[in-house]
Amino acid sequence: MEHTQTSHNGNSAASPGAQRRVLVVEDDTTIVEAISARLRAEGFLVQTATDG
Repeated sequence: MEHTQTSHNGNSAASPGAQRRVLVVEDDTTIVEAISARLRAEGFLVQTATDG
C-alpha cells in the first residue's frame, strides 16, 4: 500500500498533478453512492468495496 505524508495544512505531499485516491468500504450501496459522488466532486479517484 502506498502512503503519502500530509503536512499540517492538510495538503497531500504527493507529486503535483497526482490525483488523490480513496477506498470507500460500506455494505449499504446508497451510502457508497452518496459518499463516492461527493468525493469525486472534490477531485478524488474513488474505488468502492461493498463486501469483504
